[in-house]
Amino acid sequence: MTDRDTEADLLHPGLPIGIDLDLFRGPLHPESDDERAVRLAAARDILDELHHAGRDDEIAALDARYAEALTRTLPFQQRPRARTWRGAVA
Repeated sequence: MTDRDTEADLLHPGLPIGIDLDLFRGPLHPESDDERAVRLAAARDILDELHHAGRDDEIAALDARYAEALTRTLPFQQRPRARTWRGAVA
């Protein structure tokens, strides 16, 4: 990778630098109830900081919106299983 590639990656619009996907979205592996509670508390604290910083900083405001959107998603591997209908057997 060249310095030019690194610079291009850093300047690419739409990719917030420093947003921890697992923190806001949840990890791809199962987590205990305690781990989830700690992760969500940390995510709330960071979101509060981003919203506060976003009052004067447009980038922080966009990062806050992105992180908030991540909290409303589920990792692909943890999507709820489809229910199977169990009807009466004739």
